[in-house]
Amino acid sequence: MPTAPVDPATLHRDAIVVELHADVPIDVIDRRRRRETQVLLRRHLPRWRAGGVKAAVLTVGGDQPSHQQLDPGDPFRAAMLQIAELRQDIRESDGAIVPATSPAAIRAAAAEGRFAVFFNLEGVAPLRGSLGALDLFGELGVRAVQLTWNLRNEAGDGVAEDSGARLTRFGRSLIAHANRTGILLDGSHMGAGGFWDLAEHATRPFVCSHSNAAALRPHRRNLDDRQVEAVARAGGLVGVACYPAFLTDGEATLEHVLDHVEHLLRVAGPGHVGFGPDYVDYAEAIVHAALETAGGLYGAPRSYPAGLGRIEETPNLTAGLLARGHGPDVVRGVLGESYLRVLDAVQAPSASAGTGPAAADRSG
Repeated sequence: MPTAPVDPATLHRDAIVVELHADVPIDVIDRRRRRETQVLLRRHLPRWRAGGVKAAVLTVGGDQPSHQQLDPGDPFRAAMLQIAELRQDIRESDGAIVPATSPAAIRAAAAEGRFAVFFNLEGVAPLRGSLGALDLFGELGVRAVQLTWNLRNEAGDGVAEDSGARLTRFGRSLIAHANRTGILLDGSHMGAGGFWDLAEHATRPFVCSHSNAAALRPHRRNLDDRQVEAVARAGGLVGVACYPAFLTDGEATLEHVLDHVEHLLRVAGPGHVGFGPDYVDYAEAIVHAALETAGGLYGAPRSYPAGLGRIEETPNLTAGLLARGHGPDVVRGVLGESYLRVLDAVQAPSASAGTGPAAADRSG
């Protein structure tokens, strides 16, 4: 008997869609400094709802200058103040938006019709070389950490300052500590040597939340197939980004995004691909000024892909994947279920949750 066609709108509505990387706090802080309130509720929640998104990973501090607005000279203090302001803005949503620290909390929020936010650091500059600081941020709700942004920090090289070096002693200690304490590690933006250190030493799954396929677009921020395979062997996933420079050297479209998703699915396998669009349309001027510190890595600003250029257009990703013949389970995995699986494995009591170190063919 022929299989009944899947309605894209119904699948998308019922799925737990997770935006794996969002710099929305940049806009929140900028506006709250100008005495605005309820920024998430007024400006961002309607857009997430329109896109069928149920949860977002919010960057609440890190190496990027855009996330250090509240204290440019001290990334630790800047991140603490940003978390404080963001938590206040969440309280002003009257329960429509809730902080989450586990996949169970994200699922519960979705079931209750609330929007879940999961906190991330984009680079470890706020830790100032202290594992105790990671624990402190964890108590404040930060449950995911990128080891680097574009530039070099206490853990290792970012992709814009990639000397080929491995992680520092602190960087390797950070991996072990995060694996013990259930903090998800994120390899996006890392230099190649640091990436392979992460793959070798991680005992839990890790992600690259907003990185595309270098096989389709040879950009330094993208991953080659061996790196993609390493992420998958560790039990993690790669989140496809919509940042135009990561997709093509011309004008980007939804079809380019779908091409990258399909390539990653072929290399990593279903269950190891997610959606980390990396939109910055709400704070373009601030973000592009910060990207200038990366020495031209990102090129001149270009338009996000036609058909998937805003978070409201996320249903087009679902429709596009179904139209290309991918089954409902694969699509739900890309939309968010695979990320929740990774979080479950990272936060599980036993370190045997992952499939072990993923560096069998690392580059040395």
